Amino acid sequence: MPPKESSKAPLKAQRAKAKKEKQLLDARIKESQEKCAEAKKFLEPTGRSTEPNFSKAKASLDAAIEAYDARPLPFFLLGQWYRMQGMHTEAVESYSHALDLDPTNVLALEWRAHSYQTLHDYPHAIEDNTSIITLDPENDHAFNMRGLCVLEGCVPGLRLRPLDFASCVNDFSTAIRLNEANYHAMANLGKAYEVQGESDKAIECYGRALRVNEACTYVKFRRGCASLRVAESILNCEQEGDGFDSVSPDSAEHSEGSLLKDASPDATTSGFGRSTKAFVPQNGDALLEEAKTEVRQKFDKERAARMVAHLLQVAEEDFTALMDPNPDANKAAADVMVVLNIGICARLKKDFKKADEYFNLVQEILEKRPGLVEDGEAKPIENADTIKQVLAIRRSELKRERDRIRSAAV
Repeated sequence: MPPKESSKAPLKAQRAKAKKEKQLLDARIKESQEKCAEAKKFLEPTGRSTEPNFSKAKASLDAAIEAYDARPLPFFLLGQWYRMQGMHTEAVESYSHALDLDPTNVLALEWRAHSYQTLHDYPHAIEDNTSIITLDPENDHAFNMRGLCVLEGCVPGLRLRPLDFASCVNDFSTAIRLNEANYHAMANLGKAYEVQGESDKAIECYGRALRVNEACTYVKFRRGCASLRVAESILNCEQEGDGFDSVSPDSAEHSEGSLLKDASPDATTSGFGRSTKAFVPQNGDALLEEAKTEVRQKFDKERAARMVAHLLQVAEEDFTALMDPNPDANKAAADVMVVLNIGICARLKKDFKKADEYFNLVQEILEKRPGLVEDGEAKPIENADTIKQVLAIRRSELKRERDRIRSAAV
């Protein structure tokens, strides 16, 4: 029978080997963690230097992956490295590697969804946001982003399909229910209503978002656009002789309740009928209907006028708030669409001098912007040719309106 010491020797050797391997593995994991922390500091610097150091971050991430490649964090950070430099296809690959190692990594799912959305791969972005919601049903951000992907995936210029619209409204509303301060979801819900032609609800949602964050320039611009569109639609219907009641759902008909809450109850057909019927002979039904029609038209015009004035005031204030208040600011660097819309508001309010001023400024911006872009002082104007055509149309409308008023005064 062999001595006990010799029988225990192989077992001790195995244990020593396992211990050493574990120590080496722990050292590799620790080194990987330290390199990841180092890379994160390079990607998200604090203090004086606020610019990411991508070259040093990449060197740290390469070292982290070389040290230990079975953890998701270095691949997630590598995805961030790619995404921050606009390389979204490569970012998706790195996020996917991280998710292969940990399918429940919510951060990797969120940022991969973001990269998919940037690449206009909306089905995959929706799929990732749905996965987040499954993992975290209280995640208001995921509901908002899923709804936004559905909204952005629609054909520009066309309304959403009923199922897609219902899905958007449900997701944005859920996000708001989960987080009452989520003004992004409020703004996106407004945009969904605006796309669908329900401008009154859009304006209401934009107003709600601005009550949470009054500094949100995107929401101010969208509310201004929606308000201007409704006001112009009402005025166009009046000029065509269709009257207030025939305004499309994209304008006054739906806006009546939310925008004219201060309208007097007496200014209604039913109120008129109740107050006058006792004074009309029983054989005067035709006269009664004629009188009711005349009064209805009068009240409709007054109501439409108040609504238009209110909407134009909201639109003009929103657009003006987006202009640089500094009197020394270079006006040629202003947002051309904001300037154009202020000019349109002025024309509709019959402030022709102001309309001229802003239309001329639009022309100046279009002429001077290429030079400012070359000097790095402003961004290029998208669809400049289209804006030139719109400006020509608006100037023609202004001239016709002036000519009409002059003719009426003669």
